[in-house]
Amino acid sequence: MIFTFDDSLISSSDTFTLLQADGGITGAFSNIASGGRLDAFFFGASEPSGSFRVDYTGNALTISDYQRVPTSTSMQPKGQPKF
Repeated sequence: MIFTFDDSLISSSDTFTLLQADGGITGAFSNIASGGRLDAFFFGASEPSGSFRVDYTGNALTISDYQRVPTSTSMQPKGQPKF
């Protein structure tokens, strides 16, 4: 779980290096495999605002490819009333 302040500042092309080690990285977190998605939350939110792709390389742990969770109004068919 990653906490964000404002996901409008993050684009899907951004990559963030969370950990880098000259001697290399071994192992992985038990709840997320390389290539898996990690939920991102606004502080205080109970539902994720989006997710990042997690990648483990030989010497780094990165997150990238941020994808926003569609809001309920954006998923509603056009021409339908909003409740």
